[in-house]
Amino acid sequence: MVKREGAAGHYPCVATDLDRTRTAADPLGLTLGRYLLTGDEGAIEEIVRATRPRLLAAARRIAGPDDAEDAVQTAYLSLVRRRGSLLDAPVLPWLLTAVVRTAYRRRAAARRLDVLADRLAMVPDDAVAPEADDADRRRLRAAVHRLPARYRDPVVLHDLHGLSTLEVARLLGLTEGGVRTRLHRARALVKARLLARAASYLVALPWAIADRAREGSLALAVGVGGAVKLAPLALVAVVALAAGAFVGRHFVAPPVTADERATKADQRIAELETQLRQVERERDEAVAKARRTLAVPDRPTPSPRPPATAGGGDKPAPATTPDPAAEATRVRVAVAGADTLLAGLDWTSVGANVQTMVPMLLPFGEQWAKTGEVPMELALKINTANAPLVQVAVTLAKRLGLQLREANQAFTHPAVVANVIAATLEASGKPASPAQAEELARLAAAATTEETNRRAAYPPTTFELRKLVEDAEARRRYYEAAFAVLSAEQRDVLVPPAAKGRLQIDLFSEGLVWAARAEVVKFATREELEKRATQGLRDRLGWTEAREPALAAAVAAWVAALPREVVDEAGDPLSQLGMLPSATVLTVAKAELDALERLGDSLRGDDAAVDALRQVSGAFIPVRAPAK
Repeated sequence: MVKREGAAGHYPCVATDLDRTRTAADPLGLTLGRYLLTGDEGAIEEIVRATRPRLLAAARRIAGPDDAEDAVQTAYLSLVRRRGSLLDAPVLPWLLTAVVRTAYRRRAAARRLDVLADRLAMVPDDAVAPEADDADRRRLRAAVHRLPARYRDPVVLHDLHGLSTLEVARLLGLTEGGVRTRLHRARALVKARLLARAASYLVALPWAIADRAREGSLALAVGVGGAVKLAPLALVAVVALAAGAFVGRHFVAPPVTADERATKADQRIAELETQLRQVERERDEAVAKARRTLAVPDRPTPSPRPPATAGGGDKPAPATTPDPAAEATRVRVAVAGADTLLAGLDWTSVGANVQTMVPMLLPFGEQWAKTGEVPMELALKINTANAPLVQVAVTLAKRLGLQLREANQAFTHPAVVANVIAATLEASGKPASPAQAEELARLAAAATTEETNRRAAYPPTTFELRKLVEDAEARRRYYEAAFAVLSAEQRDVLVPPAAKGRLQIDLFSEGLVWAARAEVVKFATREELEKRATQGLRDRLGWTEAREPALAAAVAAWVAALPREVVDEAGDPLSQLGMLPSATVLTVAKAELDALERLGDSLRGDDAAVDALRQVSGAFIPVRAPAK
């Protein structure tokens, strides 16, 4: 499949987590879903590239540089530990909340409150006038810092980082009205602490009393206020209450040390994390139950065969009861040498879910292209059918000794494809004939042998991208041969004609080989394409700026070798969404491979640089943006 920048989409054999409460899809939600269910490391890298600058900026406004780095890494680690489950929240707000909380814990534990209050530069630079006095800035930062956590978190997330009140509510486990209430109270407290006037204390009076009640000084606060309350004027009565709160706050309340604040914060965070884990367990159980219910359509129970007579005698042979589990895992096409690979998989479920998903993929792409928004209802149905396929793909990858990011590639193994075809046709009521099954088995065995021999012949210096390109070419030849065995009606069941050869909406093409291995690069001009591809390739290689001229020259050569329609013409609506013709992807990848190999030849003698080039196992796929 192809990773897209700044847009979400569906990746076959990769289930996604979609936020049902938002009108637009989370840009990183589907990318994260690809990692959570397949372990695709490329998806995590894409999320890191998209979120790291903002997370670091948020963390550095709370803690020092080292602690900020640690907070960001901790947030990513928390995301990685969610492997195998879904994330019921938008990715960036979830990470931002984790970073803010971790940074606060580290700052409190460091007991450097005076220095860190100065570093609490959470107010964006453009939010404060250039002529603002530094002392005022420090007072504002300190005021935000001193807010109780229940008020500070909504202020940080909403006022300083721009999340909506709905997003803040979902992340903090509150109602939207509760978030608005806390924001109102927090602003009142900040105002009271910044403005040395009695009127400002009156505005914050209810919340100040509530704060002191939690710290054990409410009795004296109300007592002092009540004694003065005998004054005849209503205004004096209100001021009396304010005076009581002030006395209780500044003269009676026991001092709270940084260690105590940190301990209380850690206890509260532990409570919230426990509640969160409980909610996640309940959600996962509900999702698993829903998938078990929806993944395989109800099928009529096969009628038992009439009892046969043994040996021509009058006594019938004992009737045998069909075993549903054995029938579900029965291999449809036996391929020589692939018994272990194919054994024990639920082929009935595979066929039923592929047959359910195929008719929805093309309408999904067409509706998205037409409206500019992900059709959420279709996406949820697709992902429901897709989840069991993910599990099968992961199992196959483990049996083949592949990395989890190559799960989709395992799904395209010739012996697997033969059985997916047969199981899907069976589920649709158009099963393969014995002759067709025999020919599919023969083609799968031949393709497997060819693949084994090709990979064994690669020298150690072979570029990983070359292996990927040649795998895709071999898969294309196999799919073409396999489809030639089928009737036109059977082929249409597997792939609608309009979806043929399209990445993400054709499950029976070499497009799955490119899953997690190709990245769409949107551009408006040739210069922009060269710049973005050079930067992206440099990030993959980890090279310094000193090597950028050589890299830029190689990218320019690659762009010059691309077909004119790729560079100078905007793709059709489906291509704009990353659903490109697989033939185009293969052509572009070949041109990139040639450019990398030529660059490697020019760097002979620099073993480390050449080895980095050989390890590149992905391709950039240019998509020109339509003219505005």
